[in-house]
Amino acid sequence: MEASTQKDSASENGRSRAYLYTSQGSYQHEDMGAIGALPRSEGDVLWVMLSDPDDAEIQQVCTDLCISEYVQQSMQERHRRPKLISLEDVGFMAVITVALKGKRPLFAEVQLVIGRNVLITISKGQDLQHESLHQRLSSLSGAALRGSDYLAFEWLDLVIDHYVQSLDVLEVAVEAMEQHLLLHGFQRSDVQGIYRLRRDLLRIEMAIAPLAEICRRMARLDTPFIKTANQAYFAEV
Repeated sequence: MEASTQKDSASENGRSRAYLYTSQGSYQHEDMGAIGALPRSEGDVLWVMLSDPDDAEIQQVCTDLCISEYVQQSMQERHRRPKLISLEDVGFMAVITVALKGKRPLFAEVQLVIGRNVLITISKGQDLQHESLHQRLSSLSGAALRGSDYLAFEWLDLVIDHYVQSLDVLEVAVEAMEQHLLLHGFQRSDVQGIYRLRRDLLRIEMAIAPLAEICRRMARLDTPFIKTANQAYFAEV
């Protein structure tokens, strides 16, 4: 059951928001300045989504949710490759996302901070369509009981879906190029297209390949922020 949305006059773009998952239902909050005072019961899971936040907004959320300064600094940085930081009570992941514009890859970054019953996701440069994911989580019985680590898995699964969509488009481009060469033969202009496509595919591989190993590590981590029952999910990513 969705509760009425609380409007935040300071959040002009309206893209940063939070969802609270409880045993009674899910509730959306847009008053990011009230996150620290948001009443939560034991077992409730808070998902905070920040879209292209500035350093001040990151600092405020970290202060409200008692996130360490070390993790805060990682959240404020830009990362070119996937990264995992595992601390005693919180985990930090940087994930590179891929979108296509004119069949050329555009790279952006998503960060995940996984704490005890808290998930923070930060989109830098590209907003993934999260509404369908939120609706599905809201419809799951006992979604809150699965924990913030399960929400992190679902978010990673959404990122993987975007990888697949981009690779499907590139696969069609490769097939079209093969067909062109068969019908018209090899021309000088084709060399540039082949090398450009090869370079794009290598850049995509370098950006996303380390994520598989990071997820395998998360499936083996003995840490409070990933439940033993949920470790198998990360092995499937």
